[in-house]
Amino acid sequence: MSRMSQDFSRANEAAGLAWAADRALFAGQLARARHHYEQALSIFSYEGLRPQEAVVMVNLGVVDQQQGCLEDAARRWEAALDIHRQVGDRRMQGIVLGNLGALEVDLGRHEVGLGLLVEAVELLRLEGDKQREALALVAMGRAHHDSQRLQEAQVHLDLALSVSRAAWDEHGQGVTLAALGALHQERGRLHEAAAHYRGAEALLHRTPASRATACIGLGCTLVEDGRPGAAGHLVRGTELAREVGCPCSEAWGLVLLAAAARDQADEATDLLAQARVRAGDHPVLCQAIEAARWGVERGEPPELRDDLAAVRTVLRLVG
Repeated sequence: MSRMSQDFSRANEAAGLAWAADRALFAGQLARARHHYEQALSIFSYEGLRPQEAVVMVNLGVVDQQQGCLEDAARRWEAALDIHRQVGDRRMQGIVLGNLGALEVDLGRHEVGLGLLVEAVELLRLEGDKQREALALVAMGRAHHDSQRLQEAQVHLDLALSVSRAAWDEHGQGVTLAALGALHQERGRLHEAAAHYRGAEALLHRTPASRATACIGLGCTLVEDGRPGAAGHLVRGTELAREVGCPCSEAWGLVLLAAAARDQADEATDLLAQARVRAGDHPVLCQAIEAARWGVERGEPPELRDDLAAVRTVLRLVG
């Protein structure tokens, strides 16, 4: 076999591995996705196929993010962004900028995140990628929401919903409805919030990681509203997050279960200890867990409304 034929064969092998990883990521099989992406990345890097290498790095960053390895995700995305700029791929630049901006929002650096997201939306709109444009708009809405600019949040989320519906994108619609659920929750419109979370859960049936966060958000709303069924949604969402390997979502579900166990201090303490292990180094989650732990020790139950900002950080974008 000639050298050219060998190179072509190896490139095809890497492409097949990347395809299998994409399928695993979509199904929430994060360990399997990571394994295949790392194999594909090794081959693309060895063969000097820089654009393909950068695409795999972007998706590996998504796996990192969902597994709570935020610094690793940022590092991969920044390296991928450099490559995409070198080769002039504006669509991929927009995707990576959107991911980085959403990550900054999750970490509470809202203005930095908004700057990246504005650039992302401009590039994605130019390239006609409505699905990614909608997700970037959702992240912008969440940034405004967390900064208490609620009307601006509403504008961005309404636009995101319109764009994702025009693209017939169920995932984008589901993510947007979850963010709108959090916004209604903030405004005390708990019935509307629950309806949006239910709509999100139905649309996200093919993406279990996103569905888990919508389910946890619904459970949080029902707890706050004093309605039945809250614990069931929290348990289901937390278990789903555990199954697909999303420790941050799992941690937040455990925090909310502790809040629901208001009169059972031992159970609440145990749930918060589990949450702390799963949260890793996520700064917002760790702060919420510590505040709830001190409340339990003082004999005060964790207060859901005080921690709603942390709920929104868990309703993050996927890929």
